[in-house]
Amino acid sequence: MRYYNIMGVESNEPFQGVNIVVTRHADGSVTTYDGKGNWSHEGADGGATQLGGSWPDNELSRLLPKPDLTVAASVSDEESCTVSFAGATLEQVKAYAARVKAAGYEPTEENEMSGVYHLVAVKGDYEVTVFFTGGAASVSIAYAPEDEDD
Repeated sequence: MRYYNIMGVESNEPFQGVNIVVTRHADGSVTTYDGKGNWSHEGADGGATQLGGSWPDNELSRLLPKPDLTVAASVSDEESCTVSFAGATLEQVKAYAARVKAAGYEPTEENEMSGVYHLVAVKGDYEVTVFFTGGAASVSIAYAPEDEDD
């Protein structure tokens, strides 16, 4: 386990104040804690999981508009990225869905009923799902090329 202070200085022992804790596991994966309640884990296979923190920065997340919502968690790999939001309202999620559509994603399914909202939209080989129900909200993007046999 290695500790890093705010200036990026590395140590085997914790610094006074805020420490960023980095654990490199034997399997090649890395777990990081930023001292502010945010955890991330990067698997040796390239997958990533994050609890708290900011919008993930990966090839798939960069294909979406960055939302003005609080990130609760995210999970991503080479073919998909899902981000869950904390404290989002139905209105905020629908406003974000409008931004997704404005970014060129064409809706294939969109419905709202009894406080549940669901959008599925595609752009090229990518499919986006925006979802809200009872305070739980998420957006997912997946690489989903059309099957040439269809």
